[in-house]
Amino acid sequence: MADEIASSGIRELQITKILPVLRDTFDLLKRTSYIILNIVNQLHTLYYKKDRFYKNVFKNFQLFSPIETLGRACGLIYLIDLIVLENLSLREDFNKFKNLLRSVAKEPARFDVNEQQLRKLERSLNKFERTILCGACFQGTITQTFDQKPDPNFTSLASEKPIKDNVELYELFTEYYKKALETAEVAGSPTETFERKFTYEMCCGYALYRKLFPGEEDSTLWKKIWYLQKKTPIIVLYSHIVFSISNFMSTLGALSRKPMIKDPKDPESYVMDFIEKKGDSFEKEMTGYNDQFCAWATQMDSTFGRASSLKDEKKYEQMFHLKNRLLMSGYSWINSV
Repeated sequence: MADEIASSGIRELQITKILPVLRDTFDLLKRTSYIILNIVNQLHTLYYKKDRFYKNVFKNFQLFSPIETLGRACGLIYLIDLIVLENLSLREDFNKFKNLLRSVAKEPARFDVNEQQLRKLERSLNKFERTILCGACFQGTITQTFDQKPDPNFTSLASEKPIKDNVELYELFTEYYKKALETAEVAGSPTETFERKFTYEMCCGYALYRKLFPGEEDSTLWKKIWYLQKKTPIIVLYSHIVFSISNFMSTLGALSRKPMIKDPKDPESYVMDFIEKKGDSFEKEMTGYNDQFCAWATQMDSTFGRASSLKDEKKYEQMFHLKNRLLMSGYSWINSV
């Protein structure tokens, strides 16, 4: 059946249908890359000791929100890489489509196209192949040249100094990751809500941070991020697309010198043991979740808070406080399951 599909041209036809998606994805990657570049340079300008705004304003507080935005932007780009690398047939089908175009180029009139249209399509295909389909967009983004030439219309003292030598900016990033680790450590706990996604974005931002300051390697910070996999060995991003902290930290976030001590020492064995233990306790956990849900649903559907209880105005405040606590506890519980 697979051979019949391959020879029928269905795969080449499917590639034509996703070309608009590839174009939109390329535009998104390009725009996001420029946004990352812009945010880094603005932070470089604001957190520079000779700048008057730093002396009068930014020296007195830590602006963490742009760094979180960098993590989200980097996470978006890396997610596209993971999707492409997971789809093994995409590149193969794309090559089949390019071979088909070579045949069309020999007799363009037969297919009602002209040479100009074919050249335009070929340029687009080459552009997609060099960026999206190589599965290395994230690597290209974090290794781009962040030190920009000074804008004549906007003078900045920070432009005189490379980003990698900006001590104030390095300290801002370092303090952010120390604070971010406190949030990421909540992942895997009963009170977890958004921490898994936050951990993923934090790791992506960490890779950018390491590229911005290549001469600075905080092995302690690296080990703390590595340790997070003991709580969340695998983070599900979308459908079957998963993020492995160990793989990421061993490649895009690797130290120049291999750490002597790291916990877990063997990530693959740890994941297998983690899954095995989860499998053994699965039935018990599901029973517990069912009991918790039944208790919560019973309270939410209780007569307390229905129209009949509204006759007593003194119970209004008590009723709303109770319902609010139940809603919040239910939201937290669902996100932690």
